[in-house]
Amino acid sequence: MINYNSTYLGRLANWVSQTGHSIIGGGSTDIAMSAKTYWNAENGKRLFKILMVFVDFTFSVVDGDDHCLRSYRADMNEDYNLGQTIWLDFSIFFLQFFGCVFLNIVFLPVRLYKFVIHES
Repeated sequence: MINYNSTYLGRLANWVSQTGHSIIGGGSTDIAMSAKTYWNAENGKRLFKILMVFVDFTFSVVDGDDHCLRSYRADMNEDYNLGQTIWLDFSIFFLQFFGCVFLNIVFLPVRLYKFVIHES
C-alpha cells in the first residue's frame, strides 16, 4: 500500500479534508472528514454508517479497504466532541456524499481499467 501522505496530492487531499472539517463546523483542525464519519458511525448515527460504506467504496481505488477506519486511527487522539453540532454533521454528510459522487465519476476510468486487467 502506498503512503499517500508522502505524495503532494495525498497531502493536498488530507489538507482539504481537515480544513473542510474545521471550516464548515468549527471542528478540530486535525480531524479529516472521513475520520469524523467513522466516529459518528461508531457512535450510533445510522446515516453515517451508510455514508461510511459509500466513502470507503469511493476511496478503495486509491486507498484500499476501510478508508474511514484508517483515517480515524490516524486521528484517534483528537477531540471529536469539539464543535459537535447538528450543523457539522449535516455539512460533513452533504459534502462527503456529493464529493464522493463526483469522485466516483472521476475514478470510473481507473475502476474500469482495474476490472479489465483483473478479468484478463
